[in-house]
Amino acid sequence: MEIASALQRSSGSAAQAGVSFEELASYITVLSSTTRRSAETIGESLKTIFARMSDLKMGFDVDDGTSISNVEDALSDVGIKLRDSKDSFRDFSDVLQELSGKWDTLTEVEQANLGKQIAGTRQRELFYVLMTNMDKALEFQEIQTTASGLALERYGEYLDGVEASQNRFNASWEKLAQEA
Repeated sequence: MEIASALQRSSGSAAQAGVSFEELASYITVLSSTTRRSAETIGESLKTIFARMSDLKMGFDVDDGTSISNVEDALSDVGIKLRDSKDSFRDFSDVLQELSGKWDTLTEVEQANLGKQIAGTRQRELFYVLMTNMDKALEFQEIQTTASGLALERYGEYLDGVEASQNRFNASWEKLAQEA
Protein backbone atom coordinates (compact mmCIF):
# COMPACT_ATOMS: atom_id res chain seq x y z
CA MET A 1 0.00 0.00 0.00
CA GLU A 2 2.86 2.35 0.83
CA ILE A 3 4.53 1.93 -2.56
CA ALA A 4 1.17 2.36 -4.32
CA SER A 5 0.62 5.71 -2.63
CA ALA A 6 4.05 6.98 -3.66
CA LEU A 7 3.56 5.63 -7.20
CA GLN A 8 0.25 7.43 -7.45
CA ARG A 9 1.93 10.74 -6.67
CA SER A 10 4.99 10.37 -8.91
CA SER A 11 4.27 8.04 -11.83
CA GLY A 12 3.14 10.73 -14.27
CA SER A 13 6.24 12.86 -13.77
CA ALA A 14 8.45 9.79 -13.86
CA ALA A 15 7.08 8.71 -17.24
CA GLN A 16 7.68 12.18 -18.69
CA ALA A 17 11.26 12.10 -17.44
CA GLY A 18 11.93 8.67 -18.96
CA VAL A 19 11.74 6.57 -15.80
CA SER A 20 9.93 3.25 -16.17
CA PHE A 21 7.38 1.89 -13.72
CA GLU A 22 9.83 -0.78 -12.54
CA GLU A 23 12.60 1.77 -12.01
CA LEU A 24 10.26 4.10 -10.13
CA ALA A 25 9.00 1.29 -7.89
CA SER A 26 12.57 0.32 -7.04
CA TYR A 27 13.51 3.94 -6.26
CA ILE A 28 10.51 4.23 -3.93
CA THR A 29 11.37 0.93 -2.24
CA VAL A 30 14.94 2.05 -1.57
CA LEU A 31 13.93 5.49 -0.31
CA SER A 32 11.21 4.07 1.92
CA SER A 33 13.36 1.36 3.46
CA THR A 34 16.33 3.67 3.96
CA THR A 35 14.68 6.86 5.19
CA ARG A 36 11.41 5.53 6.69
CA ARG A 37 9.69 8.65 5.37
CA SER A 38 6.04 8.46 4.46
CA ALA A 39 4.97 7.28 1.04
CA GLU A 40 3.38 10.66 0.42
CA THR A 41 6.64 12.48 1.15
CA ILE A 42 8.67 10.15 -1.05
CA GLY A 43 6.14 10.33 -3.88
CA GLU A 44 6.01 14.13 -3.76
CA SER A 45 9.81 14.38 -3.62
CA LEU A 46 10.27 12.16 -6.65
CA LYS A 47 7.50 14.00 -8.47
CA THR A 48 9.31 17.28 -7.81
CA ILE A 49 12.66 15.94 -9.04
CA PHE A 50 11.13 14.45 -12.20
CA ALA A 51 9.04 17.56 -12.84
CA ARG A 52 12.18 19.71 -12.53
CA MET A 53 13.90 17.59 -15.16
CA SER A 54 10.86 17.71 -17.46
CA ASP A 55 10.60 21.49 -17.08
CA LEU A 56 14.29 21.90 -17.79
CA LYS A 57 14.03 19.66 -20.88
CA MET A 58 11.26 21.91 -22.16
CA GLY A 59 13.52 24.92 -21.71
CA PHE A 60 11.90 26.36 -18.59
CA ASP A 61 13.93 27.62 -15.67
CA VAL A 62 12.71 26.24 -12.36
CA ASP A 63 11.80 28.18 -9.23
CA ASP A 64 15.31 28.48 -7.86
CA GLY A 65 16.71 29.81 -11.15
CA THR A 66 18.20 26.50 -12.29
CA SER A 67 18.35 26.16 -16.06
CA ILE A 68 19.11 23.23 -18.31
CA SER A 69 22.59 24.59 -18.84
CA ASN A 70 23.25 24.46 -15.07
CA VAL A 71 22.28 20.78 -14.93
CA GLU A 72 24.03 19.92 -18.17
CA ASP A 73 27.21 21.69 -17.05
CA ALA A 74 27.20 20.00 -13.63
CA LEU A 75 26.80 16.58 -15.25
CA SER A 76 29.33 17.34 -17.96
CA ASP A 77 31.87 18.32 -15.30
CA VAL A 78 31.76 14.69 -14.06
CA GLY A 79 31.71 13.14 -17.54
CA ILE A 80 27.99 12.45 -17.95
CA LYS A 81 25.90 13.54 -20.92
CA LEU A 82 22.32 14.69 -20.43
CA ARG A 83 21.52 14.52 -24.15
CA ASP A 84 21.70 11.82 -26.80
CA SER A 85 21.94 14.53 -29.44
CA LYS A 86 21.41 18.26 -29.74
CA ASP A 87 17.63 17.79 -29.85
CA SER A 88 17.20 14.65 -27.74
CA PHE A 89 17.58 14.04 -24.02
CA ARG A 90 18.57 10.72 -22.50
CA ASP A 91 16.09 8.95 -20.24
CA PHE A 92 16.57 10.38 -16.78
CA SER A 93 16.85 6.89 -15.28
CA ASP A 94 19.91 6.24 -17.47
CA VAL A 95 21.47 9.51 -16.32
CA LEU A 96 20.76 8.62 -12.67
CA GLN A 97 22.24 5.15 -13.00
CA GLU A 98 25.37 6.46 -14.68
CA LEU A 99 25.72 9.17 -12.06
CA SER A 100 25.27 6.70 -9.21
CA GLY A 101 28.14 4.64 -10.61
CA LYS A 102 30.43 7.65 -10.17
CA TRP A 103 28.85 9.07 -7.03
CA ASP A 104 31.41 7.68 -4.54
CA THR A 105 34.30 9.06 -6.60
CA LEU A 106 32.95 12.63 -6.63
CA THR A 107 34.05 15.32 -4.23
CA GLU A 108 31.61 16.74 -1.68
CA VAL A 109 31.47 19.93 -3.72
CA GLU A 110 30.58 18.01 -6.91
CA GLN A 111 27.92 16.00 -5.08
CA ALA A 112 26.44 19.13 -3.54
CA ASN A 113 26.35 20.92 -6.88
CA LEU A 114 24.74 17.96 -8.66
CA GLY A 115 22.23 17.47 -5.86
CA LYS A 116 21.17 21.10 -5.98
CA GLN A 117 21.04 21.29 -9.77
CA ILE A 118 19.11 18.04 -10.26
CA ALA A 119 16.91 17.82 -7.17
CA GLY A 120 16.82 21.35 -5.79
CA THR A 121 17.54 22.39 -2.25
CA ARG A 122 14.45 20.78 -0.70
CA GLN A 123 14.78 17.36 -2.35
CA ARG A 124 18.56 17.10 -2.22
CA GLU A 125 18.64 14.77 0.80
CA LEU A 126 16.45 12.10 -0.81
CA PHE A 127 18.45 12.47 -4.01
CA TYR A 128 21.65 11.70 -2.05
CA VAL A 129 20.00 8.64 -0.51
CA LEU A 130 19.00 7.39 -3.95
CA MET A 131 22.47 7.97 -5.38
CA THR A 132 24.19 6.11 -2.56
CA ASN A 133 21.70 3.23 -2.72
CA MET A 134 21.18 2.84 -6.47
CA ASP A 135 22.78 -0.61 -6.32
CA LYS A 136 19.88 -1.72 -4.11
CA ALA A 137 17.39 -0.18 -6.53
CA LEU A 138 18.96 -2.15 -9.37
CA GLU A 139 18.71 -5.34 -7.27
CA PHE A 140 15.01 -4.66 -6.69
CA GLN A 141 14.54 -4.16 -10.44
CA GLU A 142 16.19 -7.53 -11.10
CA ILE A 143 13.90 -9.18 -8.54
CA GLN A 144 10.87 -7.59 -10.22
CA THR A 145 11.99 -8.82 -13.63
CA THR A 146 12.61 -12.35 -12.35
CA ALA A 147 9.29 -12.41 -10.50
CA SER A 148 7.44 -11.15 -13.58
CA GLY A 149 9.04 -13.83 -15.75
CA LEU A 150 8.15 -16.54 -13.24
CA ALA A 151 4.58 -15.26 -12.99
CA LEU A 152 4.22 -15.34 -16.78
CA GLU A 153 5.64 -18.85 -16.88
CA ARG A 154 3.22 -20.05 -14.19
CA TYR A 155 0.31 -18.35 -15.93
CA GLY A 156 1.27 -20.12 -19.16
CA GLU A 157 1.27 -23.45 -17.32
CA TYR A 158 -2.13 -22.62 -15.89
CA LEU A 159 -3.51 -21.74 -19.32
CA ASP A 160 -2.09 -24.96 -20.74
CA GLY A 161 -3.86 -26.86 -17.95
CA VAL A 162 -7.12 -25.00 -18.55
CA GLU A 163 -6.88 -25.56 -22.29
CA ALA A 164 -6.21 -29.27 -21.83
CA SER A 165 -9.17 -29.55 -19.46
CA GLN A 166 -11.39 -27.70 -21.91
CA ASN A 167 -10.27 -29.99 -24.74
CA ARG A 168 -11.07 -33.10 -22.64
CA PHE A 169 -14.46 -31.63 -21.78
CA ASN A 170 -15.17 -30.85 -25.44
CA ALA A 171 -14.13 -34.36 -26.49
CA SER A 172 -16.38 -35.91 -23.83
CA TRP A 173 -19.25 -33.69 -24.89
CA GLU A 174 -18.76 -34.59 -28.57
CA LYS A 175 -18.60 -38.32 -27.70
CA LEU A 176 -21.80 -38.00 -25.69
CA ALA A 177 -23.50 -36.13 -28.56
CA GLN A 178 -22.42 -38.82 -31.05
CA GLU A 179 -23.75 -41.62 -28.86
CA ALA A 180 -27.13 -39.95 -28.44
